[in-house]
Amino acid sequence: MTDSAAPSRLRLTAYAAEQVLLSVPAVVLFVLSVVAGVLTIAWVGVLLLFAVIPATRLLANRHRVIAGHVLGTPLPPPYQQATGNRVLAWGQDPMTWRDAAWLLVAASWGFVLSLLAVLLLVCVVTGVLWWFGIEPIMRGRCAVDRWLLSYGHTEQLEQRVQV
Repeated sequence: MTDSAAPSRLRLTAYAAEQVLLSVPAVVLFVLSVVAGVLTIAWVGVLLLFAVIPATRLLANRHRVIAGHVLGTPLPPPYQQATGNRVLAWGQDPMTWRDAAWLLVAASWGFVLSLLAVLLLVCVVTGVLWWFGIEPIMRGRCAVDRWLLSYGHTEQLEQRVQV
């Protein structure tokens, strides 16, 4: 995607509205992942992880798609293939932990930015603010998503060493 195909302001606002709606499952998944982490001691949490981790990855992948459209560079899902014990493989995948951190950011700071972007359009008084503010707000929100939802330098170096 090139700069000439950058999404319109209304499309950016639609992405922001979608992110606002997706913050509800982000909160639920964050709470469930914390509860599952605590309950793994009693093995009940392991069963909960079989639902929470794939749902978190599904939600994160949708945000990767949105960030790719807004920033103009696609963000492919960077998850490692689970071989053997799936829960152990998920625990060893650094992206699982980055997804958990991303859930907290998406449910708090990301929600506030996305809601601000939507409210700037809805409030007629702030039409000029929306016109000039939607792009920097959404680019900032998606840049944070890209930072959290893709491999960092350490993970990239570890992958090179493994290959």
